[in-house]
Amino acid sequence: MVHNTTKSGSSGGEITMENLRLRNVQVGGICMNDYPDFVDAYISYAEYSNGKALTDEQLETLTNEHQDFVQEWAHDEIMGRV
Repeated sequence: MVHNTTKSGSSGGEITMENLRLRNVQVGGICMNDYPDFVDAYISYAEYSNGKALTDEQLETLTNEHQDFVQEWAHDEIMGRV
């Protein structure tokens, strides 16, 4: 599940969605039994716009602190918008 688009969110350990540009976002844990909540969905991979991959810690922070972002990507994935 690869998303080749950019979304707004920052770099470093703290992630703020206002300044972050991501590409190649991959969402894991999408289970249609969880629709529409996708409670198990998480960002398994993403790159900054410069091509540098987010660390595991950054991916965990992104998933835990920005669940709305994860939900948006999960819904885009199942709707075929990516």
